[in-house]
Amino acid sequence: MGAYVVYGAFGGLNAGDEMILRATVQQITSRDRQADINVLPLSRKIAPEAAQDYVQAGWRCLRSDNWRALFGVLSRADLVIAGGQLLNGRPFPKSLIFLFGAALLARASGRRVLMVGTGSRDVSKFVLSRFLVRVILWLCTFSAVRDDATLRDLQTSGVKGKYQPHLTADVVWTLGTLGRQGLERRTIVFAVHRDPGEIHAALDRHLQMLASLREAFPDYSIAVAAHDWRDRFDGGLVADMHRAAPTMCVPVLLHSASDAEALYEKAAVVVSSRMHPLIIGSLCGASIVPIASSTKVDGLARHFNLEPITWNADRAALTSAVHAALTHQPRRNPDIIRQLQARSMLNFSWLGHGA
Repeated sequence: MGAYVVYGAFGGLNAGDEMILRATVQQITSRDRQADINVLPLSRKIAPEAAQDYVQAGWRCLRSDNWRALFGVLSRADLVIAGGQLLNGRPFPKSLIFLFGAALLARASGRRVLMVGTGSRDVSKFVLSRFLVRVILWLCTFSAVRDDATLRDLQTSGVKGKYQPHLTADVVWTLGTLGRQGLERRTIVFAVHRDPGEIHAALDRHLQMLASLREAFPDYSIAVAAHDWRDRFDGGLVADMHRAAPTMCVPVLLHSASDAEALYEKAAVVVSSRMHPLIIGSLCGASIVPIASSTKVDGLARHFNLEPITWNADRAALTSAVHAALTHQPRRNPDIIRQLQARSMLNFSWLGHGA
């Protein structure tokens, strides 16, 4: 039986990150059914429901501010840096400093440090962030990133040679088919994004797109979904949209991977500038309409041979993209999903091998 500390943006704040956790643990336990799983959320704010879910699953939930407990666990467990956008550049990057400490502790104890399907943002812009990421990659026994943009960011930061990570795909793709199949799909999901440090579009533009969807597809329910339910994030934007247009949409706040699966298994189309709604929607059998917002979403669109719409797209462009998704896209999705799943499985090529 192996022991693992699975580190990521967990704690029940973001349904996409909870799906990353599900995928990572599923891969570990598929090879080691008796694995000792310890979940280490990046945030100190852990939703009580998430903590309860972890306990019910048989996992121990650690706190990032309890170094005594971390020392005890990391002295006997491998550290798995479990995907998502975890390598974020800042003038004083607290999360990278913490990750460096955890990785150093694991390696000093003779354990492995394994980075899977991880993303980055702005690491190359800050001196301390560049240094810490180079050291973290040096400490890794295995490392993989999920997209070309992250690989370029790390290369620009000085990560080269044998420390350069493998290029794979997001770990959520390893889950394969999700949700119940054969359900009636009469919902268009508009999965929105708000982050204090990353604004994709103003409220007015979201409302304009919502109105276009409502008018063009009257026979479908329009669900406006928040993957991060907090008020300062997606959840606040969903609340603002519902207050402004209460009859146009059904607001949905996702708190867990199961919540996301229950929503997307009934979706005909997912429209989003976020990557995980598009991935989870695809795995649940929905078609996707990406909105150009980041290199990772643009890259995902290229995999599906799609041209992402822009936030400045007029009504005709939006409705045409959704209509095409409803009528043409489903016939070609399975092969593309299988290709991405195969790439994602490379994140776990280290399973079954020693340090």
